[in-house]
Amino acid sequence: MLAPISVSAAVLINEIAWMGTAVAPQDEWLELKNDGSESVDLTGWILTIEGVRDITLDKSIVGGGYYLIERTDDNTVPNVTADLISPFGNGLNNSGVTLILKNVSGTEVDRVVSGENWSLGGDNITKDTAQRTTSGWITAAPTPKATNAAGSSPSSNPPNNQSQSTNQSSSPTTITEERPEISVNAGANRTVVVGADALFSGKALGADGKPLDNVRFLWNFGDGETREGQNVLHRFRFPGEYIVTLDIAYGKWSVAARLTAIAIKSPLIISRVEKGAAGLVELTNEGGAELDLFGWHLQSGTVSFLIPKNTAIIGGKKIIFPNEVTDLAGPDVLLLYPNGVVAAVFEAPPEKIIEVKKILPAKQTDSPRLDTPIATSAIAAVYEAAPERGGIGVWLLALGGLIVLSISAIIFTKQKSIPVADMPVLADEYKIIE
Repeated sequence: MLAPISVSAAVLINEIAWMGTAVAPQDEWLELKNDGSESVDLTGWILTIEGVRDITLDKSIVGGGYYLIERTDDNTVPNVTADLISPFGNGLNNSGVTLILKNVSGTEVDRVVSGENWSLGGDNITKDTAQRTTSGWITAAPTPKATNAAGSSPSSNPPNNQSQSTNQSSSPTTITEERPEISVNAGANRTVVVGADALFSGKALGADGKPLDNVRFLWNFGDGETREGQNVLHRFRFPGEYIVTLDIAYGKWSVAARLTAIAIKSPLIISRVEKGAAGLVELTNEGGAELDLFGWHLQSGTVSFLIPKNTAIIGGKKIIFPNEVTDLAGPDVLLLYPNGVVAAVFEAPPEKIIEVKKILPAKQTDSPRLDTPIATSAIAAVYEAAPERGGIGVWLLALGGLIVLSISAIIFTKQKSIPVADMPVLADEYKIIE
């Protein structure tokens, strides 16, 4: 009789999408394969992203079948249902990781060492994945829960086998590609205004200082939002200090840079407006930091003026926009954020009203005044009539003359003061009685 053939089941790490997908770099996934013919219960098995996270497995994997693990949700791989959805912690780092698969008893059954910047396989530009084949690891178009590009996975090795990325005698020699010299610039630290779109621009340069082609720019703004592109706009919604990270992918290589963005409430006011074609609009920065006004608008009535690129206002300073340039007529002017929300308002003060009061002449009195022309002339005449020579007779004569003249002045003044009742009445003040 022939002895029964013992078939050994082996579960291996089969495909790795460490670069994510074209939709999002966070859409990472892993695939296991059962190289045996028997089903294997994975409940209690652990897949470790070394130094990052332990992923606890469940369910079973049929002989010759696949087990798909997607990060965060089941939308990572469209039209393919995940066997397990799990957080990946900080994810599969583009600079490389080590993956370790252990069974329920804690025995290591597979290990994959990516090499520096995933020299093992995979491409961050094309989103091709690292795939295990009979001849080693390759880079090929994704094949989730399907046969890898170059054929089936290699047969399992004896217990404690490792992937061909480790130093086993059966593994082919891996030729490590020399890392290119790449420099990344995310821009200088900056101050931005809450609620206003801020432009972030990145650069990726080669050893010769020239821009690299086919580079992927991935921005993380530190507030939960990410964007892709060399030049992107971002709007911080709350004041604070944020670390902005730019991660560039060049082939299988990845380099990062970062800056600090301080988001503040708008310190800008419209400090002065002069209407008319020869007028102006003056903005004042009441803060201490320089602000970029690119994309902001000035508006008066139906006329709007877009503030051009590279327009900045220094902290504590003013800038003036002539109406001849902006075509604004005033006097009411709005300063708008790039998204159209009002940031500042200038309303013309109301025109001054000058009140004119009618001043009536003072009422005449019957009292004589000594400063009348007659009295003054009389006193002067008596003084001039006095002889220069002494003598009491002469002085008595002068005193008598003065008394006579004073009495004459009083009589004359009374004659000039006519009672109001005796004053003539104008014709239009007559009251007609029928």
